[in-house]
Amino acid sequence: MTTGPIASLMQAVFQSNYAPDVVYGLENSSNFSWNSDEPCEIGDVPNSDRCDYVQAVVDCYTTSRLDYLSLSYCSMSKLVILSYIVLIFWLAFLFINLVLVVDTRVVPNINTCAKTLGLSDTLAGVTLLAMGNGAADVFSAAAAVSATEEGGQLAVAGLMGGGLFVVLVVAGLLAYNFGPYVTIKQIGRDAGMYLFGVAWIAMVLSEQELKLWESLGFFVIYILYVVYIVVAERMANAAKARGEDEDSVDDIKDTESSALLNKGGSGPSQDIVNKMPGYTTHDGSWYDTVTRMDLLQTEHEAWSDKSRLIKAVTIIQIPLKFVLYITAPIVHNDDRAATWDRNLHVILALTCLPTITLIFDESAFYWDGQISVPSLIISSAIGVVLAILVRCTSHVDEPPSYQAVFAALGFFIALSFIYIISDEVVSVLRSFGIMWQIDSSLLGMTVLGIGNGTCDLIANYLMAKQGFPDIAMAAVYGGPVFNLFVGLGVSGVMGYFKYGQSYAVESDKQLYIGVVFLSIALVFGIGFSASGQFTRRHGIVLFALYGIFLLTSLISYIFV
Repeated sequence: MTTGPIASLMQAVFQSNYAPDVVYGLENSSNFSWNSDEPCEIGDVPNSDRCDYVQAVVDCYTTSRLDYLSLSYCSMSKLVILSYIVLIFWLAFLFINLVLVVDTRVVPNINTCAKTLGLSDTLAGVTLLAMGNGAADVFSAAAAVSATEEGGQLAVAGLMGGGLFVVLVVAGLLAYNFGPYVTIKQIGRDAGMYLFGVAWIAMVLSEQELKLWESLGFFVIYILYVVYIVVAERMANAAKARGEDEDSVDDIKDTESSALLNKGGSGPSQDIVNKMPGYTTHDGSWYDTVTRMDLLQTEHEAWSDKSRLIKAVTIIQIPLKFVLYITAPIVHNDDRAATWDRNLHVILALTCLPTITLIFDESAFYWDGQISVPSLIISSAIGVVLAILVRCTSHVDEPPSYQAVFAALGFFIALSFIYIISDEVVSVLRSFGIMWQIDSSLLGMTVLGIGNGTCDLIANYLMAKQGFPDIAMAAVYGGPVFNLFVGLGVSGVMGYFKYGQSYAVESDKQLYIGVVFLSIALVFGIGFSASGQFTRRHGIVLFALYGIFLLTSLISYIFV
């Protein structure tokens, strides 16, 4: 039911090995029985049997670290409504921290890796940076597939829901507030590619299965898309060198690749660095290491000047922010010395491997008959060696030549955190679907899509406020292409090898509604780009379209 050693520490709260009817004084209904291999459908199960049911039926199990059905029907069986409220707040907590990991660890580190490897802005944007920005969407789809053989519906719905939120709400917000200038060449290419993927989804839904060749085909098409962008950039650069067609070069530079690269940024400029307490030159003291943590984020804005909402979000993020500070390195490319702290990096060298072990090795705490010590002890011992090496081979006031290794390590650890957060998000949503008898497609198109799209919303809006609304709008249509093609490719391949056959994707009206509205949104985007600018009126149209989508989905669910 659960994976990872963290689960073993928390099962006493969420999933104890007790007999529920004895602990809670409940008596099983003599007229109700079930099979352990039947679908998890709680609606017809008597209240007195629900705890036994969710712990006995295999389809009720999840790959998450916590058992949410047992929380509601066993641990809080007499306070079920309260358990729903707890899970809603827990879901909000997960989404808020998902944004934190993506914005503070994934994008800056992957940008540094791209620069270290010498990748062009275009190639880095459509590969490494796209992967970092779309990690939450892809991992959510993978988690849905891993959770159950019927998870394909939630996987597809989540990817389409996130795309809808980005091309309607995020694009509408940018259009309404900033009026970004665009070209139909760049928007048409990315939106057209996205439209092709949506058409392919419609075909998959009509067949109600995702075949292995189709899954691999999504990878191949995206690779061809990357090759086209890279070749187009080189041709444009060659034309510029000859003094020809300079406008085409400008088009290329504002495409998804540059958008994603600038979205991640490359760290604060030197002028800003000098004014930021969190990035001042480190004096080598442990006091300075601790104060640079800045859990309340007061280096840019005093705590008293923050709004109540920002204060609440900041407080919610403190636990994970602290964990990330001591386990996930961050390296800004523009000024690597600004983020260098020898004391901190000694700690990071010590904790990185144990952190990865805790996330991925479910037997990390346990003695094995073949291995004499638990893997956590082995990884900790290696961490001690690495910490000593970092201490002995680096200086207080100068980052070492191998600092880029910390960027790669920070990126991988951040992806690991995104993986476990996404797994919990999907499990909570699936539990809601079971408890409230709501189609997973509706939850995926709305709640999961909005949650994953929030990362894009914050990143693109902040980039637009910094003076780059044109690039932010390019990312709106370029970024989701990776999510759709790679997300479906990963889901289909995982489903095939885990279940030994083409992965089932049950179609329903919610998914077809998503296909229709996503297609309309992309066509509108191409049409709006023909004028050369997204205007406030265009933003209102996009907002209205998303509102109509939500209303249509709700009406179809209730009345159709």
